[in-house]
Amino acid sequence: IMAVLPLLSAIYALFVREHLSIDIINSQDVLIRGEKLGYDVVIRNTSLFVVSDFNLVVKCTYSNYQGEDSYSYQISVDGTDKEIVRINQPMTLVGLVSVDTSQSYIMDPLRMFKFTIRRCDGCKVTVMPVLNEPDQYAMYNWYQDDLDSSVYSKKRKGEDASQIFDIRNY
Repeated sequence: IMAVLPLLSAIYALFVREHLSIDIINSQDVLIRGEKLGYDVVIRNTSLFVVSDFNLVVKCTYSNYQGEDSYSYQISVDGTDKEIVRINQPMTLVGLVSVDTSQSYIMDPLRMFKFTIRRCDGCKVTVMPVLNEPDQYAMYNWYQDDLDSSVYSKKRKGEDASQIFDIRNY
């Protein structure tokens, strides 16, 4: 019996893996930097068996930057049921962000075998920078700037900026 149990456990996990599907539902295509990206990861189990050890790995890859964010969730999915995982992630970087679940996997009940799940299409979101309308009064206007020659002293010679080269006494 000890030799057959790991084989049955692997067959069970392979059967359940074929009946699992992952979908990402996203309602937003364009975000402004600082907003939260909200999406749902739907895991459907069409078999009658319970998946007790489902590891959902959500990976966000940024097109403009080298780094990527990875989140891992451990979920139990009942037979002929679906689980919905709602994720709200703040977007701090600007550019194209792709969300993927290609590294999600299940393990058999004995935790001897690990099987990856078929990948879903994922989603792509464009994160735009915050655009501020320029203030008319804050903009630099050279003709409104106070020049040194516009302010001068009428009492003492040499304090006028236009007479800087008119120094006679050393």
